[in-house]
Amino acid sequence: MEKFIERLLEEDIKFEKDVNNGLSDINIFDALNIETKENYHSKFIAYLIDINKDHYQKNFAKVFLEKLGKSLVNTKFENLNIEDIKSVETEACIKDNRRIDILITLSDKRYIIIENKIYAKDQKNQLKDYINFVRKNIKNIKDCYKNILTIYLHQDECASPSDYSLGNFTIKTNLIKDKNENNVSYYLKMDYIWIKEWIDECIKIYEEKSTKDQKFILDIQNIIFTLNQYKSILQWYMTDEYTQRDDVLEFIFQNNIKMQNLKNAMILYRYNKNKSELKNLNEENYKKAKDIIQHKWSNICEYIIEEFFDSFEHKEIKIGDITFIGNKIEENRVNHGVFIFYPIDYKNESIYPCIYIYFKKNTMILLV
Repeated sequence: MEKFIERLLEEDIKFEKDVNNGLSDINIFDALNIETKENYHSKFIAYLIDINKDHYQKNFAKVFLEKLGKSLVNTKFENLNIEDIKSVETEACIKDNRRIDILITLSDKRYIIIENKIYAKDQKNQLKDYINFVRKNIKNIKDCYKNILTIYLHQDECASPSDYSLGNFTIKTNLIKDKNENNVSYYLKMDYIWIKEWIDECIKIYEEKSTKDQKFILDIQNIIFTLNQYKSILQWYMTDEYTQRDDVLEFIFQNNIKMQNLKNAMILYRYNKNKSELKNLNEENYKKAKDIIQHKWSNICEYIIEEFFDSFEHKEIKIGDITFIGNKIEENRVNHGVFIFYPIDYKNESIYPCIYIYFKKNTMILLV
């Protein structure tokens, strides 16, 4: 415990020094609590692609289409230009209050469907209904599947649409087929690394502009700032790129000593100096360390809860005679701290009994 407190105080001094020198994770998306809400991500992505929005910029769409073309082979979507974009909709309503996250309408009756998934669970026949909705608009076109591109955007680079979402459709490489093996759409899996790379390319363009054009330098700087703000949020979904910038938390969550550190933090938070592990500590150091842990406690709790439920994600567990599956969801696209366990027998149903757990920082509510 003594060594833990010594290191804790060292890291706190280091962190405070960095903060005084300007370290900050200030972010407008985080401040508005929209960083994990899929519909806001969809709206921002669509906002950039839509050349008619008041950002007045065509480069966002141009770079997006160029990058998209490089991701495809032998389709009608490889050599698109910004003049091909007719409209960009978010939450495009189809039937039964179903909504396509992003629907891009192109020239020559071509359509791009983007289904954006961060934490929300796939819905029954979701992609199937989206594709069929678009197909009705082009049913008189020969080989109409060539006019539809379905993009599944997911934070997990290995994730694919579930059978539940596809209905009786299947994915074969870059094509989606119906139950009779007829092609119904082109398919592309996209992740947030792809989106970040697109944003990076856009930032580079405007950084170069900022060195050449001083007339609108403030506007250009505002573009760069906004894109960088969004980019920092994207990095939260990329484990390899995200780094903890709080020295204290980084120390506590250090892999090789994490469990012992968390145990020590728990003791400091819960007990006074009468606890055996704390009796012989320097009084001043004990008080400072306790204050640090109390200040960071909500972050520590959030980390523990998230890691705990991540270990159950998509795993089967047996409770009595019933096998349950764990799934993190985003209730009404509002809160990422929601986890459910539901019986595996209901895997392909839209209504099912479940154990519902709401958690955020140091709050947890269990509903059955």
